[in-house]
Amino acid sequence: MAKKKLNNQAVINAIALIVLGILFCIFRAGMMNVLLTIVGVVLIGLGIYDIVRKNYIPAVIEIILGIAVIVCGWTILDIALLVLGIGLVVYSVYEIVMIAKDFKKKGWMALIKPVITLIVGIFLIVAKWVLVDWIFIVIGVILIINGILALLGK
Repeated sequence: MAKKKLNNQAVINAIALIVLGILFCIFRAGMMNVLLTIVGVVLIGLGIYDIVRKNYIPAVIEIILGIAVIVCGWTILDIALLVLGIGLVVYSVYEIVMIAKDFKKKGWMALIKPVITLIVGIFLIVAKWVLVDWIFIVIGVILIINGILALLGK
């Protein structure tokens, strides 16, 4: 099997994936600060661009959203993770109740998914940043693997 030759852009992309993956693994939830700031700055930049193009209403909305993301990003994220955790707990309890009604037919294996969902929901409510750290580590490892595979030409 012939290996395909990587061009400069492919090498740069692969290295960028590896670097980004390493940053995700090192900074974990701290990357949220960086990502939220980048999103806020991009929105403000788009707003300024729209002002130059004389699109005032979209410009004001983008600038306000950009400032809100930079100033309130963590609060919004906290609330979203809390709501997600509560939703997962409620959903998993519902699933467990439905399985319990017909337990003889469904058996113990049917409980695996709702129990895991319940645990994730509880973690999101009680220790959301620990879970977010693990999610960022997993994403970082996936990015590193993708970057290495891209460099190997696979």
